Amino acid sequence: MLRPLVSTSADVRRALGTPTDESDIAHYGEPYPGDDEAVAPVLTFDGGPDWEILVYLVKSDARARESLSESVRDLLLSIDLLPKHRRPFANVAFPAPFRKKYVVAADAAWDEYSDGSGLLYQVYTTRTPYGDEEPGDLNRISYGLRP
Repeated sequence: MLRPLVSTSADVRRALGTPTDESDIAHYGEPYPGDDEAVAPVLTFDGGPDWEILVYLVKSDARARESLSESVRDLLLSIDLLPKHRRPFANVAFPAPFRKKYVVAADAAWDEYSDGSGLLYQVYTTRTPYGDEEPGDLNRISYGLRP
């Protein structure tokens, strides 16, 4: 079982296999230097016909690096599931423990629904400039820490 602030990148690779992509987002476009040397690694895995899986370590996220101890920087921060196809979510009713937060980014806006356990759903409220997603479509499901 993978757990934030406990699992290592080696644990992630044992559980999920070989990544389909490895990136150091601090040095985007350069060859991946390996998990230990990467400044901000993001590992991508194939989740079958419906999902792409993104794995972030603590050192992948600037807020996490600033707010968490250096001793956990090489540990798992979050696992995100991104749908490979449109997933309408407009009619999903989240139960009472979920809280809604509106987020505006450079390329789109969405509502985040989180339950305090680390589980988070992002549902678009606007169209995106790069895909066919519509307001009400699922952006991602994430599990992990939110520093």
